[in-house]
Amino acid sequence: MQIFSDWFFSHFIPAMQKYQEDVLKLPAAEVKVLLILDNAPAHPGADKLVSNDGKIRCMFLPPNVTSLIQPMNQGIIVACKRIYQRRYLDEVLAVIDEEEDLTEDTRGQRTVNNVKNYNLKSAIFNLAASWKALKTTTLANAWKKLLYNVEVEYDFEGFEARDFHHILKRAGKNDVTEDDIRNWLEDTEGDPGYQVLTEEDIADEVLVRDSRDSEDEEDEEPLPKKPKLSVIRESLDNVISYIELSAETDDIQHYYQHIRALRELIIQRQHHQGKQLKLDSFFKPVRPNPAAAVEPAADSGHPQSPQPSTSGGQGPVEHHSSTDSE
Repeated sequence: MQIFSDWFFSHFIPAMQKYQEDVLKLPAAEVKVLLILDNAPAHPGADKLVSNDGKIRCMFLPPNVTSLIQPMNQGIIVACKRIYQRRYLDEVLAVIDEEEDLTEDTRGQRTVNNVKNYNLKSAIFNLAASWKALKTTTLANAWKKLLYNVEVEYDFEGFEARDFHHILKRAGKNDVTEDDIRNWLEDTEGDPGYQVLTEEDIADEVLVRDSRDSEDEEDEEPLPKKPKLSVIRESLDNVISYIELSAETDDIQHYYQHIRALRELIIQRQHHQGKQLKLDSFFKPVRPNPAAAVEPAADSGHPQSPQPSTSGGQGPVEHHSSTDSE
């Protein structure tokens, strides 16, 4: 609740005021905004989400009306989730080429490793890409039921159960049926994205987490090692060769320049991989010899300063005028 309140007062209200004053050219006294929210428990009460002048406030939708008046849930969120689920499978499943000769099928273990390496950063990038991949027609159709009371058939071409089934078969998951996939896809469609926990649930969760953390500390696996630059260079060489051998009309040709630029950066890092030498590795400081006497110069009456040696750093060398040598 604190996070949402901070966003509302620190970001939303100033942004709305600036938009209406600068873009809509409204006087500051005429700025009015009504923010419509769902009744998620993470939101503070409507009486607490009000600007100082009372002209920017929130209103909550009534509960259990998602299928009636919330068009985002009628197709947009469902479509975004399906695209995300497809991107997730593409990332974690180990799929082989059709012409590849398998002497040992390691797809299962490689898939398990990919799932372990899938982290929050991967999820955020995949979700952002999924939202960007939504069709304009999907966004437009979501409003038709609300505005015109028209039932809309959403286009999930490429994201049907049979499409997911084909991917899983190529990854060696032959025991999964289309009904299993359909249940998996539809299982999250009504998920609100949060769960209301009782005090007992919270206490149990904390105890389980503490127990799990203690077990993880005992059986902690070593952190994954960063791939060697030579391995990355070889992989990039293979990618470049694949692009060069592909048809000129292939969309993958758009990435050729970017892959070459990445390979160039890796090569530069290979050349600068060694430790950088410090300045004192090239220049040794001169240490004065306290036993050496400095004779006064005859022509000036002042002792001359010792000069640094240029013969291997063996100490200061005295310089005398011609009168001294005579």
